[in-house]
Parts: sequence; structure tokens; C-alpha cells
Amino acid sequence: MPRLFLALSLGCVLIAGATAGDQPNPKQTAFKVTVQSNLNMNLGQNLDIVAETEFRYTWKQDKQVRTLQVDLAQVKSTAGGQEQINARMTRTSFTDFSGGTTKEVKAEDGPPQLKRLLTDSFGSPLCKLEVDATGKELKRTIVAGPGAKQLIDSGMIANTTLFHPWYATDQDEWEAPMEISAGFTIVSGKVKYTKMPGGKGGQATKVAGTLPLDGVKGPGGLLIKNGKYTVTGEQTYDPTRGEWIDGKLTMEVSFKLHEGDKPIGSASGTMNLKFELLPDKK
Repeated sequence: MPRLFLALSLGCVLIAGATAGDQPNPKQTAFKVTVQSNLNMNLGQNLDIVAETEFRYTWKQDKQVRTLQVDLAQVKSTAGGQEQINARMTRTSFTDFSGGTTKEVKAEDGPPQLKRLLTDSFGSPLCKLEVDATGKELKRTIVAGPGAKQLIDSGMIANTTLFHPWYATDQDEWEAPMEISAGFTIVSGKVKYTKMPGGKGGQATKVAGTLPLDGVKGPGGLLIKNGKYTVTGEQTYDPTRGEWIDGKLTMEVSFKLHEGDKPIGSASGTMNLKFELLPDKK
């Protein structure tokens, strides 16, 4: 079962976000997302999976086109108290902190597969989104090199839309799609956004909804049933910038594990996500 635990751990920690409306001039906006996740697996015995993640990424806005670039991903996770991952990836290097030591491999000195993964996944365009004036996605084009396929298939682009849905300037309440990677599949659904009084630097908005997870196969061929990600939290939108600039979300995760028609276990846990705008790039 180690592969299952590792995949679920990775699914809990692959988090990032952005999408926004039209701007009069090209600009670059950088964001940071941190995630604290705790998942308890019960497959005859309990196993706690704990993960801490940081993602940094940039969206370039040129009229109605947004181009995504991921700058950094750092993940630390344990399963049953045993270290699974403790690493950081950027365009220039892969750094492994596991075992209490630091081992850095420069992209230019690493094996060809690692070099392609880093240079195609980080610091270069992954996809372009055509959006309307409210930020609704009209068309998506993948522009990443082949080395980014592994991370894209794991949900990196899906996760980049997490914290920036379209924004309704003329409504106090609206629904928007939300996606997040579960490692082995993409969990998707609609959540509700409701404007509230307050909001430092912009309009405060309450977020609430449920993303279903049912009838998909996980690692090892196990069937995931009766799953859901219950989302609650708040985000702040800055109408002047045309960007979401701050947010905190909580996701309560639960699902059942089946082998064919036979239930063999379950999982439940919590993900706490914090989103923030980084200083403008020069």
C-alpha cells in the first residue's frame, strides 16, 4: 500500500491558484499558496498522512489572455510518522532535504529526465487561458514542453485555478467552478461566492460548496466512493487590480475505499489553505 499512501499524500499537497479578469496593460502578478493537510487512512489499521506545501507562481495578463508560470514547489510529507517527501523544485534545481541532509542537484548537471522536468515545468509558460471581462475561462491552450507532462497530469494546471474564480461585479452572490488534484484524479464541482462587508484592500467574499469524488479508480485499482471535499472560507478581491489578493480555505475531505464491490477502508481529514499576493515583479 505505500504507493497508495504516497499518491494520496501528493494529492493533498498539490495546491496553487489563479485566474482573473481583463486588464488594460500587460502585467505580471505573483502569488503564494501554503497548505497544511492531515489525512487519516483506515485500511485495517490507522495511518496518519501529514503534509506541508508551498507553491509560488506567476500569471502574466495581456488583454484577455493569461499565461501561467510556476516558479517554485516545496513539499514535506510523512505517512505514519515516516518521512515520504521533503523536497523543493525550481527551474534551476531539485533540492532533497530528506533524512536531515541537503542534497541539491542542478538542472544542468542532472540526468536528462530531471532537466526536462524542471525546465519545462518551472519558470516557463505552462498554459494560456483566454478569459472574458469577468475572468471566465473561454479557451485553454497547453504550451508547456513535454517534460511538464507528469506535473500537468497530476493536476498542476487544475490547481492553478483554485483561488481565482471569475468575479461578479454586478452580483452579490454567484457560483463558479473549482478544481483540485487528488493525486489520482481531478476533484471538481461548483462553489458559491457571497460578498460580505469588509475585506482588507478589497471586497470580502465568503466561499462555500462541496466537490464530489465518487466512482473513480485510485492507485492500485482501488475504487473511490462516496467522497467529497467540503469547502469553506473567505477570499478578498481587489477591483482596482482586477485580482483576488488574499484568502483562506478549509477543505474537509472524506471518501470510502473499495476493492471491486467490497469496502475495505476509508479516509478523512482536513486541508487548510492560505493564499496571498506577493509584491509586484519589477
